[in-house]
Amino acid sequence: MPDTRRLLAWRATRACFAVGTTAFLMGVLQGVLDGWAVSSWVLIGFGVVLVVAATFGPWDSPSSGRNRSVLGLRARSGPDKL
Repeated sequence: MPDTRRLLAWRATRACFAVGTTAFLMGVLQGVLDGWAVSSWVLIGFGVVLVVAATFGPWDSPSSGRNRSVLGLRARSGPDKL
């Protein structure tokens, strides 16, 4: 039987990273095409926050079966939070 917590954490990581990347790219595209309004900066900031959250979440621990984070940084060492 698969470990549901690990599977949900993996899916949450990927979803968070995908939404963050999309928001960041939409903010950059909006800034280039329509001028750098406040909404483009909000999208860029929101995207960066989501990508960082996907990279340094508690699911990115050595015992979760992953040894690298989404961005290729080393996984945190120490006790798991899952």
